[in-house]
Amino acid sequence: AASSHGSSNAVATATPSCNDPESNSVSNCRKHKPLVSHALWTAVPFAIGPKRWDAMPEDEKIRLNGWLVELEDDELVTRLKTEYALDNAQVAAILRMPLPQGYMSFSRVAIMRLIPVMETGKLTSEATKQVYGDKPQSLEAQPTDTLSLPPSIRNPIVQKALYEVRKVVNAVVREYGKPARIKIEMARDVQGSRQQREELHWKQLENERRNDEVRKRLQDDIGIVDPTRDDVIKYKLWDECNRVCPYTGKVMDQSDVFGSQPTFHIEHILPYDRSLDDSYMNKTLCEAGENIHVKKSQTPYEAYSHDLQRFEQILERVNKSKMPYAKRRRFWQQEIDLDKQIERELNDTRYICAEVARYLMQLGIAVRGTRGKITSELRHQWGLDGIFAELGVRRDEDHRRHAVDALIVGVTDNDHLRRLAVSKYAALGARFTMPWPAFRDQTREKVRTMNVSHRVCRKVSGALHKETNYGPTGLKDEKGQPIYAYRKRLEDLTVPMVEKIVDPVVRDRVRERLRSCGVDLNGSGKPPKEAWKEPLYMRTVKSPKQILIKKVRIREVGSNLIPLDDSSGNTYRAVAPGNNHHIEIFEYTDRNAKPRRDGRVVTMFDATQRSQRGEPVVRTDYADGKRFVCSLAKNEMFMVDMGSANPELHRVEKMTQSGNSISIVLRPEVVKLNETVPFHN
Repeated sequence: AASSHGSSNAVATATPSCNDPESNSVSNCRKHKPLVSHALWTAVPFAIGPKRWDAMPEDEKIRLNGWLVELEDDELVTRLKTEYALDNAQVAAILRMPLPQGYMSFSRVAIMRLIPVMETGKLTSEATKQVYGDKPQSLEAQPTDTLSLPPSIRNPIVQKALYEVRKVVNAVVREYGKPARIKIEMARDVQGSRQQREELHWKQLENERRNDEVRKRLQDDIGIVDPTRDDVIKYKLWDECNRVCPYTGKVMDQSDVFGSQPTFHIEHILPYDRSLDDSYMNKTLCEAGENIHVKKSQTPYEAYSHDLQRFEQILERVNKSKMPYAKRRRFWQQEIDLDKQIERELNDTRYICAEVARYLMQLGIAVRGTRGKITSELRHQWGLDGIFAELGVRRDEDHRRHAVDALIVGVTDNDHLRRLAVSKYAALGARFTMPWPAFRDQTREKVRTMNVSHRVCRKVSGALHKETNYGPTGLKDEKGQPIYAYRKRLEDLTVPMVEKIVDPVVRDRVRERLRSCGVDLNGSGKPPKEAWKEPLYMRTVKSPKQILIKKVRIREVGSNLIPLDDSSGNTYRAVAPGNNHHIEIFEYTDRNAKPRRDGRVVTMFDATQRSQRGEPVVRTDYADGKRFVCSLAKNEMFMVDMGSANPELHRVEKMTQSGNSISIVLRPEVVKLNETVPFHN
C-alpha cells in the first residue's frame, strides 16, 4: 500500500495466479490488478495534465497502471493516443518512466481488504487473520519430530537457507531431542530482490571508501594518528551538520569536536534508552551542556516544541544540512515508546524470517527471531568481541563468529533488550550483566574447541572433460591399449614428449633446436622459453618455401581417456576426464577373511552420465558382497588420526586415481600445510 503514497519504489507486478480472484487467498494474481505505482503518480500527471489526473476516478488510474505493467509498447501507445488523445511527446514521457522490478507481498484486491482493518490499529498478521481466517496449517496440526524437505519458494537464497536450516535442526534433534523453542536471526542479504541486494552491496562498498577517506583526513588534517570508529563517525556528523550544532546554532570548530576536552559530543536524536536505535541515522552532534541540561532523554519535539520559534530554527538548520531525509524526520517525530520499539524489533524480524519461521513451525514448537543490530550490541556488551583476539585470530576472518551470534540469539529475551536500553549510555560504572556468571569464559572455551563445517557442493555441473581432443589412430601398444594422437604447441612441450612426435622430420628439427640450447633430451621437465624465441622451420627439398612449425602431433597411449562415439558406434575422438566429482568408499572381506576397504573415483563426466540415465549420482549398491561405507567430495570435512593426542580436522582438497592407486589430498584446518595421505586397498 505504501507504493501508492509515493514512499516506496516497489511496483505491484503480476505474480503466480490463483484460480479465483474472489477466493479465500491473499496470493498475488494477474487478475488482481496492482496498486497504482509511485512512477504513475509522479510522472503521468505531467503527461496528461494535473487537473485531468485529479479528476480521474480511482478505478481508471488503476486501469492505466495495469496498462503500464502488462501491455507491450506498441499496444500501450495505441491506447494512450486513442483513449486519452495524447501527443507523441506525452506518450514518450510515459514510456520513459522507470518501473522497478519486484513483487508486493499481497495483491491489490487483498490490500484493499486489509487496509480498513489495519487502519484500526491491527498488525498485518492480525488483519490477514481477521479478513481471511486462519491459514490451513497441516504441518502445525500434525507436528513432526524432524523437518521434512522444504517447500519450493521464489527466492533462491532463502530456498538454500531452508536446506541448511533443515540440516542443522535435524542434527540437533538427533543429538539432543526436539528443542522447546527456536530463535532465528536472518542475515540482511537475503532480503529484497537481486537488484536491491546488489544496491546494498555497492552502498556498503561506498561507505567503506568514505570511511577510509575520513580516516586519512583525520590523520593528515587533524593529526589523529590512529583514528577510532567514533572519530570517523564524529567527523562524518561534523561534516553533515555543516559544522554547526543543529540544536544551538553554534559553529563547531575543530578543537571543539576533536580536542582533548571536546565541547560537542555525539548525541542520539531519539533517546537510545527509549528507542534502542544506535544506528548512524539516529546520531548527530550536540553541545555537551545543551545535551545534559536541555535536551536530556527527550526527542527534539519533546524538548523544544514548547518554544515554537526555537524549534522552527532547529528544523531550518536541519533542512539546510546534508542530513538524509531518514535522519531529518527524526527531529519532528512526536512519540516514542520502548515497548512498541521492542515489539517492532520482533515484527520486522517476523516479516524478514517469514519463510524460515513458517518452515520450522511444522515441529510444533515456538519460533521467534531477533534483529542483527541487537545481536551485535549484546555481543559487545557481554564482552564476546574480544574472545577471538585472545585466541589469536581476527573475528571477521573466523567462521566460529556465527556460532557466537547464534548463542546470543538463543539467550536473548525482552528483559535483555530493556536492560540494554538502560545500561549502554548510562553513567560510568553501570554494567550490563551476563546471562550467567561464567557465560563469557564458557563461550571462549567452546569457541576454542569448536570445529567449523563447510557446506559441500555436490552439484553435477562444470567442465565434463579437458579441452584437448585425442584422435584414434587404430594402433595399440603391446598391452593392447589404444593409441591416440593429439596436437601440442611447441611452448607446451615437455622433454619426454619429443620422442613421441609422429612426424620424423619435425621430431629431428625439435631435437636439433633443443640440443643447440643445451637441453638434455634424456631429462624431464619443460625446455626453457628461450628455445622457442626464434621461429622453427621445416627443411624440405621439394619446395623452396619454408614451413613454420607452431604445433606438433604426438602419439600416446590413452589408458584414462574417455572415448566419444558417433551414431554408428565408432569412436571419432577421445577426451581426458576433467575434475572428479566424488569418491565412493566400500568395504569387503578378502581371501583371508579380513575386512578391507577400497574406493572408486567418479569423474564429473561419469556423474553426468549417471544423472542423464536417471541413476543415482552416488552409487551405493556394489555386488560381490561389497558394502557401501560413504562418499567423499571436495571440501568434505572429517577427523583424521595423524598420530597426535587428538584427531585433527581435515578438508578434502582433491582426489586422484591412477590404476588401482587412489590418493586423497587433505588440507588441515589448523595447520596450514597440505598433506597427501595415500588411500589403498
